[in-house]
Amino acid sequence: MAVVLDASASIGEENFLLAKDFAKELAKRFALSKNQVRMSVISYSQYIKIMAKFSDYYDEKSIENTVDKSLYEASSTGTGKTLEAVNFEVFSAKTGARIGRPGKQQPSLIGLEIAFIFNS
Repeated sequence: MAVVLDASASIGEENFLLAKDFAKELAKRFALSKNQVRMSVISYSQYIKIMAKFSDYYDEKSIENTVDKSLYEASSTGTGKTLEAVNFEVFSAKTGARIGRPGKQQPSLIGLEIAFIFNS
């Protein structure tokens, strides 16, 4: 599961903090481990920051710490280039994604800006 945090001005700081809380809650709800659910964390605004690849951390606390380190940038929004980066740089076997491996869950993308449209 890839969690993408929108840190741009368009989302606002309050919603960014809500998205971070939601991301940490997601980490608690899944059995994170090398052999089960893996989580990647990406933060973006004008620039894209791949904060945790699928192969970096396999536990809730490490993901929580990574999410906590993401900063609200209040800059422009680069959604298109972010989705491209996620597709080619995050959903890749070299970063720990289980692409095309029979019997393994394929990665999913969770964009937290979208999640708050229904929760606002």
